[in-house]
Amino acid sequence: MKKIFCLNYFCLVFLSIIFLAGCGSTPESTLQEFKKAIDSKNGNKIWSLLSSKDHKIYNSEYMALDKKNSNKQNFMMFVEMLDDLPNAGKPLEIESVTEKSKNKVVIFVKNNPSGFTLVKEYGVWKVSMLGEDGLPTTTICDCFTTPEDILWILKKAVDSKDGHKILRFLSSKDETYYIKYYNEIFDKEKLNLSKNSDNAKNKGVIGKEVIKKMDEALFAKIMKDISYLPDLGKELKIKNLTKKTEDKVLVFIEDNQEPFTFVKEHFAWKISLNKKVKN
Repeated sequence: MKKIFCLNYFCLVFLSIIFLAGCGSTPESTLQEFKKAIDSKNGNKIWSLLSSKDHKIYNSEYMALDKKNSNKQNFMMFVEMLDDLPNAGKPLEIESVTEKSKNKVVIFVKNNPSGFTLVKEYGVWKVSMLGEDGLPTTTICDCFTTPEDILWILKKAVDSKDGHKILRFLSSKDETYYIKYYNEIFDKEKLNLSKNSDNAKNKGVIGKEVIKKMDEALFAKIMKDISYLPDLGKELKIKNLTKKTEDKVLVFIEDNQEPFTFVKEHFAWKISLNKKVKN
């Protein structure tokens, strides 16, 4: 009788803890806590707010990076890679909450075309970054990186004339085009050096000054092809964001007539130049 009483008492306490935890947990509050944890790069907090299915993905061989580390340690490595974004520390502006089922909702926030899925587990809401197929739809590093954030970082890259950094935000097709252009410059410079008798002993080794000129040529090429990039204002403000599909949005900014086209590639938003690149 005593054992049964103790067992029932333990179950009651356990259920009470879950109930109390669930009372303070809503999809909206959980997503806000998740945002705070990402802004502060609090890996343990982020992990605790992810669903059990997300944990299984990170604990699978699919996500394993280094056999010497546990998969949670590998997850913490992802957290350390998080960018410092201009909206860090600011709460999310929730625009809509769609109930998919009793234990599943999708939340859309301002300026982010991607919806956030939250699921209820044992009475507590958790963030799920998995699609219907059970595979990730986004990454920890990019889940809160909006087109506005990318344009803000892009503006800094343009101001510093950093062509290579600009490439990071372009679609794979556009990036390939500019890398090919850069490699062509590299091959020409190497050939010129190998033909020059004064540099014969260097066997066509590219020096720092030549690399600097190549980098300047890359930036100049990007600026020539994408004439609206220098027009970015000091204070970047989105005027309108139009969602075309789940993986494509048009972003209009103030004082700029030309919209930016964003496409989703490998769980992250990239700028697609399409016909704007002069082949």
